[in-house]
Amino acid sequence: MKHIIAAIAALALLVGCTTTPQTESDRARRVESGVRLAVFLGASLDLQKSPERRPAYEAASKGLSALVAQEKWDVTALALALAETGNEKFKDDQTVILILAGAQLVDVVVGSDRVDLGNQAYARAVVVGANQGLKLALN
Repeated sequence: MKHIIAAIAALALLVGCTTTPQTESDRARRVESGVRLAVFLGASLDLQKSPERRPAYEAASKGLSALVAQEKWDVTALALALAETGNEKFKDDQTVILILAGAQLVDVVVGSDRVDLGNQAYARAVVVGANQGLKLALN
């Protein structure tokens, strides 16, 4: 978990501040990039420290890939996909909260327009970003 927190902190530095108005599409792209970075860094660091967790990450990656293939843009489905790996690490609410915190951190850094995870554009950004970040970490 410490690794995912560190990754989200790094995200804050990478995303940076902006004074120009952002469209929903701009914010969704930033959310996707931010979540991808946070998941990649967190999973990579965790796998270096605990390589025995690789099967759980591979199962999570399959679940996230299924959500992308089904175009199921729902953060609840994301949480279920992680929990269904059977690994206690992903059943912990903290893991999902930390992934979603990456999206919310982008919201804080980007500006006053809210990143509503009930909005399909942002939910898609979180699911796709998490999927891509996990795939990068596993390669």
